[in-house]
Amino acid sequence: LEFMRNWFDGLIVIGDMLGHQAAISNLDNTDMPFVALAHGAAAAQWSQPLISIDDAAGVRLGLDYLCSLGHRRIAFIGNTEYAGIRTRWATFQQVVEERGLYWSDDYLQPCRASRLAAAACAERLLSLPTPPTAIFCMADLLALGALSTIWRLGWRVPESVSVLGFDDIEESQTAYPPLSTIRQPVRDMAEQSFRLLSRLINGATMDQEHLPVIVEPKLIVRKSCAPPIA
Repeated sequence: LEFMRNWFDGLIVIGDMLGHQAAISNLDNTDMPFVALAHGAAAAQWSQPLISIDDAAGVRLGLDYLCSLGHRRIAFIGNTEYAGIRTRWATFQQVVEERGLYWSDDYLQPCRASRLAAAACAERLLSLPTPPTAIFCMADLLALGALSTIWRLGWRVPESVSVLGFDDIEESQTAYPPLSTIRQPVRDMAEQSFRLLSRLINGATMDQEHLPVIVEPKLIVRKSCAPPIA
């Protein structure tokens, strides 16, 4: 990685992906300034500079909201291969147990980052003998895929089933119905990453920084969730 010195003064390493820890470790063995962005709050134990969202807090926000509407049968769609999503799934399980919610193993639907995959997950959920009254998707992209299948099967959102996303991408505002979601403050995280990297390039040490930076998510209520009808 030393050859990068000829090209860059520093790097922002974005995303929680397979093999990301090895890549971060390789960078840590160089003197290249870098910031890890959006690698999951579980990565807070790393010694490297990190800015990430509090995944566990985001799941609790979403489940608290759905439970406040009266939902007790809530399914999970997400790609559990990724560390941040595994943190969300672990928190989801904790809340289900804490609140004594109804649970079926079929309510966990591992899903790659694809609308088509999420659509298939939603179809499996709605075909269950006891289908969920709410589906919590770990990305808005997945929620949009689920919405399309729910409508295609003749169910209504939110009257028949509620759908909650995670991210607050722009398309979530124009979905039908507009998607309630957990907002990741992406712009704020990106700006913080650039400011931190600039300080590190200019000689600041990690001991001088308040690290890691864990950013709080926010619940955005739109029109895709409502009290269950049964």
